[in-house]
Formats: sequence, structure tokens, C-alpha cells
Amino acid sequence: MVNAIIFLMNIKTRIEHFSLILFIFLGCFFLIIPKVDAELLLPGDFDRNGKVDLLDFNIFIDYYGQSGRSALVADLNHNGKVDLYDFNIFIKYYGQQKHGQFPKKKSQLNFCANLNQLHLTANDYRDPELLLKIKGLGIRYLRIPGGTVANYWDWSRGGLIDIESLKALINHPQPDLLFPIPKYNQTHHSIENTATLLHTLDMAPIFVLNMTSSSLETEIAYLKEFENQGIPIRYVELGNELYFQRNANQLPNPSLQKYVQLSNEWISRLRTEFPKVEVSYVAALNKRNFNSQASMIDNFMTGEEWNSQVRDIKASNASVHYYYKSRGISSLDENCGILKYCVRDRFDVSQESFSQYLGSPFYDFKEIDPMTVNTLGDNKKLWLTEFNIAEKSTAAAGTWAHGLFVLNQAITLLANDQIEIACVHSLISDTHWALIWKDSHEYSAAGHILSLFGRAVGDAITMDQLNLPNVGVQEIIIDDQKFHFPKQYGYKFTDQEGNEKFFLVNLSSQKKAINTNEFLSEGKMWQLFQEPGKAVFKKEDVQQQNNAHFVSNVYLKPYAVALLEPL
Repeated sequence: MVNAIIFLMNIKTRIEHFSLILFIFLGCFFLIIPKVDAELLLPGDFDRNGKVDLLDFNIFIDYYGQSGRSALVADLNHNGKVDLYDFNIFIKYYGQQKHGQFPKKKSQLNFCANLNQLHLTANDYRDPELLLKIKGLGIRYLRIPGGTVANYWDWSRGGLIDIESLKALINHPQPDLLFPIPKYNQTHHSIENTATLLHTLDMAPIFVLNMTSSSLETEIAYLKEFENQGIPIRYVELGNELYFQRNANQLPNPSLQKYVQLSNEWISRLRTEFPKVEVSYVAALNKRNFNSQASMIDNFMTGEEWNSQVRDIKASNASVHYYYKSRGISSLDENCGILKYCVRDRFDVSQESFSQYLGSPFYDFKEIDPMTVNTLGDNKKLWLTEFNIAEKSTAAAGTWAHGLFVLNQAITLLANDQIEIACVHSLISDTHWALIWKDSHEYSAAGHILSLFGRAVGDAITMDQLNLPNVGVQEIIIDDQKFHFPKQYGYKFTDQEGNEKFFLVNLSSQKKAINTNEFLSEGKMWQLFQEPGKAVFKKEDVQQQNNAHFVSNVYLKPYAVALLEPL
């Protein structure tokens, strides 16, 4: 029997076949399955990805034979050691997937970006080089005019409402509006320019309506102008971050009760004017997502209070959330305050929190937050129209590691069956959130990585997770729990004609050989890589290696992303 187990360990890629044999073999000895840990998503789902698969088997084998506290992760029957009883439990659940977790196949890949038009100049709308870079990111929707700025947007002026009116409205401004009031008094963001941009890029908009300093009739009139320009009115978001509280005497945002009332009225009218429109209301995030922005928390309405009432917006199609998370790598100093946007040349990746930084996107969205689920009554869809790192001041800002962090977020969000739309924040900016640097129009680290990822996504209608052989795992401690995430992972993207592309990621410091026989016998490959602590400002800051023809095997550089295509 021991030899049979050892045999299984050495042939991990054939685990499904041998698990059946083992069941028959062990069934004579173990008729009762011991009690399992109820806190696991599924018994044996050690990496908490919602299914018991080959990655979990690799983890189990690492712990097999151990006892005591070191064995707690894989000790499924709590007898103090990892033995055949635990293996019998593991095999019972192998191949199972918890409902609502990551599906192996995901269709309708609505990948988008937050445009934030204040960062566009008049020439940018028709700059062929810039438009080519945007097109190369593989995004399908642009969220316009942006986030916070949408609450003060006046399409008749082509920008923010006039400065004096804006100053009168704002008492405790968001960081986006704290410094740009005189700087962004621009009027070139017209409906015509915006429609031209959308047509040129062949992208559809997600409109964020101004419920703060405009009216329903005015916003409908603007949407009709877009419609006259040939722009479809498909997705509409009712305001941005309206759960931030302000002084009651100068309240630019409607109260919670008023927001619920107005939203129901606006949705009814929008459906009359635009029968195919899908409308979302704004739900609040958990305060823990803003753990490094204490000055903002003071003005933050509790999520439970807000979300318990916005569910009364019955006619909406979706609930909008903003997804900013991070764990570690938050080195604030006197030269990089909370409201300043800093990018260092490099940071120290030897610190222990670096692994937590790369692994946290896998941990943070394995399950939809219960507070989020509570906003999804009546089968509403979930839109995440902003995602990125939480801290605006971090040692990792703008580095290759930050690019990998954003990619890991994008992958986990796009693969989640409950999420209809996922928008990275932001497209063009002078902060570390940028995919494209505002002044130089060069890709940031995240931009370079997502440009290669965008070529894989392309016109794909499905994405399938690849079962890569001999993939390692990294162990980190989050919320006092052991958590494992893959050192390498990959996905297949398929378009409606059946054309396939493959995207591989290496999150380890070691070169990795990947046998591709099971999904691509031969093909061509492009890969990008860099030291994780290196900041990226221009093309020369990224290393690349192309392979015009490979057979059966590819080699991923440390911290590399790779696109594979058939010949």
C-alpha cells in the first residue's frame, strides 16, 4: 500500500486515474470517513481556489508524513499527523469544485479600463501612437468620464463644472480633486471628441452619470447626444463613491435615502429612453480596503449601513464595487505622503512581505466578500469598475512587481463567474496606477504586462485554466492563516472561430521549464520579464525574449509573462 502511495506521488499528472485505483485499494480498510475541517472551502482545497486539483495534491504531498503543528494544513481528520486517513479524504474530494468559486471556463470577458478624461489633452484624442498603445491593451470598454470626476462633470463644458461652482460644492474633496482644481480647468473633452475616440478604438463606453451636480434631464440629454454620434448606450453607472460622507451643510452628494429614491427614478426613466441599457448602483467597500488611507476613512459611511439600503434599488441590473487591496510593501516616508504619488527606481524584494504582495490577489478574491454578496439580491450582476493596489504611496509603485500584482488581480477577477465587468484603474495617469504614463505615453510596468495579456485576450469569448505539470506553490501567512498560491499558472483563450492563444506567468525567482504537450505541441512565444523591484518608465526598462518556433517545451524567465500561439 505504501508503494502504491509513493507511485502516486511520482506520477502527479495522472492523479485522476490512480485516485480511482486507490479508492478501490483503500476501501477495504476505511469504511468511515473521519470528520473534516468545516472551515475549508472544500476538504483538500489548500490553496483556497474553490476546487481540489493538482496544485492541492502537490501541497498535500509536501506535508505527507508530517505530524504536530507543522501538519495542521493537511491534517484533514485532526489526528495530529498527515497519513492515509487524510489521503483517503483528499481523494474523495479531488476534482470537486465549490459553487460560486473560480470556474475552469469563463465566457464573456468584459475587460475594461477607467479612462479619467482629465488626463487627456486635446491632441490625445487623435494621437495615432497613443491610440495604438491603448488598443494594444486588449480592453473592450472604457469607463467615462472617469471615477470621482464624474460627480462634477459637465459635458456642455467638456470637463469639470466651472471652478467657482466646484469650490462651493466641495468641503472635503477626494484626493483626485484636491490639487487639480486650477490645473484641470479644461474644456476640450467634448462629446464629439469622446465619440471619435471610442469609434477609433472600437470600444464601447461605461457611462458614469453625474448625480451630484447635474440633473436627470441633463444627463439623458448628454446620453442622447452620444447616441446620435453612433455610440451605444449599454452600460450606465449611477455616480461614483457616493458613500463618502461630507459636511451636512455643504453636501454635494445626495444622502443615502435620497440616493435610493433618485436611483429608482433615474433607472425608470433611463429604461424608457434607452430600452437596452443596463444600470448599476454604487455599493460601498469594506473599510479594510482603505487601511492605508486613514484620512479618507473618517469620511467613509459604514458599508453595512450603505449596502443594507441600496438593495432597495430594485430595478437595477448590477451592483458596482471598487476593488483596492494590498498587504504589505507600504513604505510611507516623509518624501512620499498619502496624497502624493510616488514611484521609486526600485524597492527591496528581499523583505518578507514581498511574497504576500504577489500572493494577496489570489487570497483576496477567492470568495466574494459577504458584504458584497448582500448587495446582489434579485440575481444582480457584479461590476468591479475600478481595481488596483490600495495604497497610493508604496515602495512597489510602478515596479515590475506592481505590474504582476495588477495582472494577478485581472486574472482572478476575469475568471470569476460572478463578475460581469472588471475595469483596471487607470488608463492614462501621472500616478503609479497608470497603464500609460501621462507625459511620455509610454507603458508602465502594468501596461507592458497587460499589453501582452491583451494580445492573448483579444477577441476571446472563453478562458480556461491550464493544468500545468510540476507547478510549485508559495506559502504565505495572511490573516494568521497559511495560504498557498502557484509559482506558475496559465490560461487558454479561445475566440468564436476556435482560435486559441495561451498566456503563462512565472511568479518565482527561478527559471521554469514548462512542458506544453498537453495544450500546444508546437508554436511561437513572446515573453517579457524584469527584476521585480525595478521601476518601468520606458520600453528599454523591460527585457524580452521571443521564440519563433518551439516544440513541446518552453522556458520562462524569472518573473516572466509569456504569450504562446500555434504556428
